[in-house]
Amino acid sequence: HEVLRVRRQSTPPMTSTGLEAVKRVIPPLSHSLHKGQCGKVAVLGGSLEYTGAPYFAASSALRCGADLSHVFCHRDAATAIKSYSPDVIVHPLPAGDATPPPSEYLLGWMESMHVLAIGPGLGRSDEMQRLLPDLLRTLPAHVPLVLDADALFFLAQGQNFELVRGRRNCVLTPNKVEYTRIARSMGLPDDTPLADFTTKLGGVTVLKKGRVDEISNGDIVYECAEENSARRCGGQGDITVGTLATFVAWADRSAKYVAPRWHNSPPRLQPPTTSFKTLTTAH
Repeated sequence: HEVLRVRRQSTPPMTSTGLEAVKRVIPPLSHSLHKGQCGKVAVLGGSLEYTGAPYFAASSALRCGADLSHVFCHRDAATAIKSYSPDVIVHPLPAGDATPPPSEYLLGWMESMHVLAIGPGLGRSDEMQRLLPDLLRTLPAHVPLVLDADALFFLAQGQNFELVRGRRNCVLTPNKVEYTRIARSMGLPDDTPLADFTTKLGGVTVLKKGRVDEISNGDIVYECAEENSARRCGGQGDITVGTLATFVAWADRSAKYVAPRWHNSPPRLQPPTTSFKTLTTAH
C-alpha cells in the first residue's frame, strides 16, 4: 500500500497532490449562493451527562465553513445545548414510543442534510443504542457518514460493523482503544495494519487517531505526524468530527456537481487535512 506522510514541513507528494486536491473541494464563494449550499451538517449526539461534545462538533463545522449546523440529541440534553449558542439548531429527539419514532424523525431531516456525524456525547443508554441499528439500516446510501465515540462502541458490539461495511462514503475516527474493539469484533488481531482493517470493512475510510494519525480507505494510507499540544483535554475529538464532517460534505457535493473547482476531488483526501487542522489548532 502506498503511504504518504504529512509533517510540519510538508514535502511532496502531499503538498502537490493531497492538499491541493483538498483545496479544490472547498466551495467557492459567490453572490449567487443560497443559505445552506456551502454545507448543512447534522450531528447525532448529546445525552444528559454529555452536552458539550455535540456542541463542539456542531460549532466546529460552522467555524470550518459550513452554513448550517444541526444537533439531534436526547431530549434531556436539548435545553443545555440550546443555551450554549444561538448558532446551532437543536432538535430534541422524540421518545422511543412516540409517533413518529426517533429513527423516522431523523430520516425526515436527512434528505436536506449533506452529512451526518454520529457519536459525540451520544451515550450508551438502551434508548440511544436501539436507535442506531434502525437508523443505519434505513439511512439512504447517498448520505455521507462520520462515526465517532459511542457510535464506534456500538459498531464493536456483535456484528454491528456489518451495518457500515461497504459504505465508501463513511468515515470512522477511532482512537487506539476503539480501533482494538472493532478489530476484535471483526475477528482481526489488535495490531492489524490499517489498510487491512479498512479492506475488511469494504472500503470504509478510517482516521485512526494516535501519536501519528493514520488515514486509509484500503487503497492508500496517509500518515499525519504534525506535532500538537501534549494535553489530552476533552473536546479535541469532537472538534475533529465537526471539521471532518464539513470536508466530507464538501467533497461529496463536489463529486455530484460539475463546477470548475468542485470536480474530480475524491472524498478520500479529506481526512488528512482534518487531522492536520485539528492538531495545529490544539496548540
